Amino acid sequence: MMFPVQTVPILGAYKVMDKVYQIRGFDLAVTTIIKAPEGLVVFDPLGTKVSAKEAFDFYLKEVGPNTGANLTLAAVVCTHSQDEITWSKGNIQVVAPLNFAEEALSENYMVIGNMGRRAWWQFGNLLPANENARIQAGLSFTQSNSLVTYAEDTLEITMDIY
Repeated sequence: MMFPVQTVPILGAYKVMDKVYQIRGFDLAVTTIIKAPEGLVVFDPLGTKVSAKEAFDFYLKEVGPNTGANLTLAAVVCTHSQDEITWSKGNIQVVAPLNFAEEALSENYMVIGNMGRRAWWQFGNLLPANENARIQAGLSFTQSNSLVTYAEDTLEITMDIY
């Protein structure tokens, strides 16, 4: 039981390779930011608008100024139906697999009640957190409990690319 708790990443921006960073500790998921000529591309956005914004702002503050890169958010790529898209459309391209909107919405519509109840037990959402105690969620110390939003994809991948 202690091993996962001891190996949970400390909140931060971790360089994976040149131009690729993972942002960890802001939500139950990990988000990846890639520097492209057109701007920044976010892979697997976090679960809520608040955690996604905090993670992106953290990247801009801690990593962005040191790169000399274009720090404009150009695209968000969702790789699986559990990604809750938390970005407004505007000039941001939202890229997703074929039938993403249908799958994401139907999955969340059909099982959201059960997933929520399970999360209360699985992640200890209803337990008080303080400096002496916190339930650990495995990938992070907790999941975000703020508003989940949705923006439909603007570019759907319709063919195999491998």
